Amino acid sequence: MSLYNPNSRVKALQKSSTIWDQLTTDGSGNLYVNLAAGGGSGGTSNTDGSAFTVNTSVGTPIMGVVNPVDTPTDGTLDIAALDSSRRLKVAGSFSATPVTSNTASAAAQTTVGTTAGQVLAANSNRKRMIFQNVGTTVIKLVLGAGTPTQTAFHRALPAGGTADDGSSPVYSDDMWTGAVQAISSAAGGLLVVTELT
Repeated sequence: MSLYNPNSRVKALQKSSTIWDQLTTDGSGNLYVNLAAGGGSGGTSNTDGSAFTVNTSVGTPIMGVVNPVDTPTDGTLDIAALDSSRRLKVAGSFSATPVTSNTASAAAQTTVGTTAGQVLAANSNRKRMIFQNVGTTVIKLVLGAGTPTQTAFHRALPAGGTADDGSSPVYSDDMWTGAVQAISSAAGGLLVVTELT
């Protein structure tokens, strides 16, 4: 049996604080407690997936410390480390294998005229595509099934100084695997298309 001074009941009972009430324990000496209504609300008592309103909804935040100076050891209970923006610090490593290819399309030139046409078919195995304008006209490209015009295109490849001199810049792309359409600013455009797979 334990004795307890129920200060919280003094006003309700209108008795002095010297009155002692009897508390009940189990056979192991653990105190029986009757929780008041509303206990256990908020925090982890919320339903998973329930709506959350910032600065309004009740929840249990993760406990962390910014720039901790102590070193944790095995078998200890530690607080998570945060940066100054309250982002959780995570230690890890990352490695990536560069994409390589040893297969290229046959070397050739493609004639491009003033009527738009496909210069490269879609290929899901493509790793890179390379275009160079080796003619003396401007060649406009459209990625996908659209039709390029002289004013609507995705990329324009400027002409070189003279045919086949290789002075014009190269357009290279290692993301696009769809078809490519082209049109020339004048007849007789020449384009070198290389596809790596």
